[in-house]
Amino acid sequence: MKCLNHAEKDAIAVCSICGRGMCANCEIKLVGRYYCQKCADELVKEGAVIALKRLYDILEEKRKHHRIYTLIPVEIYPTGTEGMFLKGIIHNLSSGGVAVLCDKEISLNEMVILNFNLP
Repeated sequence: MKCLNHAEKDAIAVCSICGRGMCANCEIKLVGRYYCQKCADELVKEGAVIALKRLYDILEEKRKHHRIYTLIPVEIYPTGTEGMFLKGIIHNLSSGGVAVLCDKEISLNEMVILNFNLP
């Protein structure tokens, strides 16, 4: 069997998922098994998605208020700065507050006015 990327080289390992051969330069070993680059990338992506979902589940359990996840455009007006506003997105809503994403850090106790339309 030849390497899937280098036809002139003999394969020294076989991908645990797709079964294609790999030379020493192409093999990727993860937790004692060999993978080609494409299959390793898919495993890492899938693992990252699972890890993020678990993190959200853990955070959700620790919150006092049920949250509704959304993507609502919002204008953010810091108090004391007339005419200036930031654009952002409301990430989630709850009876305890809102989570807003924007490109400027807003201090924890900074007063702001939010202008948005609920769908």
